Amino acid sequence: MSSPPAQPSSGSKFLSQIDSQGSSSDSMMPSYTFFKDATNNFSEEHKVGSGKLGHVYKAHLPTGELVAVKLLYQLQTFSQKEFIYGDDQLMRAKHNNIARFFGYSYANDFQFIQFDGRTLRVQDVERVVAFEYVPGGSLANFLSDKNLGLHWGIRFKIIKGICEGLQYLHEAGIMHFDLKPDNILLNDEKIPKITDFGLLEKLREKDRVATMNSLGSREYSPPEFLYGRIMTEAYDIFSLGVIIKKIMTGRMDYLSIAAMDGHECVDHVYKNWRKWLQDIRKYPSFEADCKQVRTCIEIAVACTKKKPYERPLMNDIVHKLYEVQTTGHYPSSEIEWVWTFYIWCRVLTMVHIIHSYKNVFKTSHYNFPVIIIG
Repeated sequence: MSSPPAQPSSGSKFLSQIDSQGSSSDSMMPSYTFFKDATNNFSEEHKVGSGKLGHVYKAHLPTGELVAVKLLYQLQTFSQKEFIYGDDQLMRAKHNNIARFFGYSYANDFQFIQFDGRTLRVQDVERVVAFEYVPGGSLANFLSDKNLGLHWGIRFKIIKGICEGLQYLHEAGIMHFDLKPDNILLNDEKIPKITDFGLLEKLREKDRVATMNSLGSREYSPPEFLYGRIMTEAYDIFSLGVIIKKIMTGRMDYLSIAAMDGHECVDHVYKNWRKWLQDIRKYPSFEADCKQVRTCIEIAVACTKKKPYERPLMNDIVHKLYEVQTTGHYPSSEIEWVWTFYIWCRVLTMVHIIHSYKNVFKTSHYNFPVIIIG
């Protein structure tokens, strides 16, 4: 079991592993063998999840930083050359709303198998990639009223963070092609971080489409890919639109709005959110938040248009979100605090009422069965 050093360093740059033993003079990315040992041979004890491309484990780097290590499945379609020489771009990508990419390591393994009466020597390549570890879990685990409640401020912060992260990736020339709630992580402050970006670009061109089909993410795939195998940055924008709709669904059934046309979807979502927020007594920044709701659902509808050239660019999306971010007397970042304060006031009021009744029963001459609270 790995453990961090007493005084871990920070801000270290990790480069991709360029050979199987980690012996490159300019490489600081630990070898595949290091991660195998650090996770006790990729044991269940260190496992934190599974994705379509591999299992994910926790491990400490030599610097003490905790990372998420993805042990990639045996996909022979991955281009070794792309992994070795093409991930420096991913490592340079640093933004508050993306999970930092630390690098790549691999090891060659040879096995002997029996085939048609002969013994064959088969080479396997074991690959791992390391991303920043985000402790809060994926967005997929939080897409429910139970976890997010009707806190519009939290939902707006998540939507805006995802958009800013994707804007950064596109400006850096990095496409995702598998953007979905499972690949968006939330930290303890509900700040979203996009992960697994750039991995599908490491596939050999001829095998990329087949592998993407096997990922089972058709719900987030645009029509031009499903029917024409066209892959551009508009692919990610379509996926973003579906995600925003799901974040905004609240008590609504997502499938019920997925089939609606643009205007009907905007009106339906906006009216529902307006009613929910109106039902909250003395809700601060009511009109400002309703304006944010309308802007976000309009963005989602625009992102999911069938024709890719009709979808907005990420710069335009982020600009629209900035326009509604600070409207109203209460900034959106303060809504959570105000809502929490309101709930506590209600709780304290109820406690005061209960204690008042308790005192009445204590001084009463009537022989009522009384349960004393507190």
